[in-house]
Amino acid sequence: MDGGRRQYLKIDELSKKTGLSVPTLRRLVRNKRIPCFQPAGKGGRLLFPSDALESHNQIPVTQVKHPSERLSGRRPKWES
Repeated sequence: MDGGRRQYLKIDELSKKTGLSVPTLRRLVRNKRIPCFQPAGKGGRLLFPSDALESHNQIPVTQVKHPSERLSGRRPKWES
């Protein structure tokens, strides 16, 4: 941390850091499972402490799969 100031992440930054989607993070906020801060009030952007998920052990931080890993099921036509 720089000079004792608390670091905050925007929702897209937290999504990239954790591998959780933005809608999943919004759902966790709505269910009060992770801490967030809205400096502009309701309807404003969400800011999260940089350790939001680590400090709240309720939510495991997932590993992002390598993009080249193939998922099971049919291959979409656009991918052929």
